[in-house]
Amino acid sequence: IDSELSKFNYLVKIDGVEYRVGDYAKLGGTVYNLSGQIHLDKEHIKTLAGVAIYLLTEEDADICRIEDNVEIDINLAVGVPLEFYGRQKDNIIGMLKGEKIEVEMNGIKRIFRINFVSVSQQGVASVISMLYNEDGTPKSKNQLIELLKNSEIIGEENKDLFEILENVLGDGVIIVDGGFVTTDICETVNSKGGVQVLDHSAYSVEQGMYAYAEQAYTNIRRNFGTLVPDLASALDIMTFHNGITKLYNQKIDISPYFHAEYKKFGEYIVSSVNSKMHSTIGSKGAV
Repeated sequence: IDSELSKFNYLVKIDGVEYRVGDYAKLGGTVYNLSGQIHLDKEHIKTLAGVAIYLLTEEDADICRIEDNVEIDINLAVGVPLEFYGRQKDNIIGMLKGEKIEVEMNGIKRIFRINFVSVSQQGVASVISMLYNEDGTPKSKNQLIELLKNSEIIGEENKDLFEILENVLGDGVIIVDGGFVTTDICETVNSKGGVQVLDHSAYSVEQGMYAYAEQAYTNIRRNFGTLVPDLASALDIMTFHNGITKLYNQKIDISPYFHAEYKKFGEYIVSSVNSKMHSTIGSKGAV
């Protein structure tokens, strides 16, 4: 939650107590960063959950019609890194399940009651959102076909499109959650009870995209000098401008440098998965 919120600044009241959330927190007081924490603090977990729930429901038409003092029932799904999943799952559920959180932002107050908490490994949401609609009903095969066709990763021309779809609907998939520092990998199976993660298959690789992004930037600096001043600027150009920037009024494209390094990252992960897991990416498909 906190990594997503850190892009913004929020001044909020949680149960009447004022908090700064995001980069705004750095301006004063004691800063609490959830990332990498083994021992979780209920006060801060509850604060971040409250802000996240408020933001996710902010534009919901039904919720906007609810009066200030009426409790809003919430079912919450939380993803945690694989490294902390076993140690933190029960703690997070215990801290949040049944809690009432009063959140006030921009003069608007809402009261949430968390009735149910589900904690899973990060990355599993990619399969859940692929298979199910927002109301919890399973997506139809036609919906899934359109989803895959419109995916930035799996184009319509991909020959494996329907094979991947059959795997998603049938045996499940291997989930690769590529982070900046580490990569979490697990395998899912589909059953009558829904998507299930095979805990015994889950593992982490001490290799993330950051090292490859750094190498891409080193190659960019070697070819274009200080045109792109730092890695953050390069990532910004990739994210918001499709890798295109200008040098002396000439357009240049830095995306091939990132694509080349990310390809190496992908090859490394595929090799790791195929050597460690019973199912291989080639036989089962991955998301």
